[in-house]
Amino acid sequence: MMVTIKKKLVVRNKQGLHARPAALFVQIANKFDSEVTVVKDDLEVNGKSIMGILTLAAEKDSSITIIATGKDAHQALLELEKIVTVEETEQKHKAQSAPPGHRAQVKHTSEGKAKRCSS
Repeated sequence: MMVTIKKKLVVRNKQGLHARPAALFVQIANKFDSEVTVVKDDLEVNGKSIMGILTLAAEKDSSITIIATGKDAHQALLELEKIVTVEETEQKHKAQSAPPGHRAQVKHTSEGKAKRCSS
């Protein structure tokens, strides 16, 4: 059964829906079969597109509306709401990606490209 759920939210994340929070939003939206649309002011974008979400320029304390349509719309909206309404995106993932005392360094190659290496 197709269901459409629409919810207006205030962005509480201190970064707004930029960079990491936007990527996380899109990653979660893509876990669901439902279509996800995000509206801010007069702009309506695909909630499964990183470029779309970034185009919104949704800063902290701005209002957005999330519209989910599909059989898992309710669950999609619940999870996406968490990303928008938390004050800070977890930074633990970055800290846990390398073993303790093992830092990643970036070296620049002669072509000017950055290369990640471990020390």
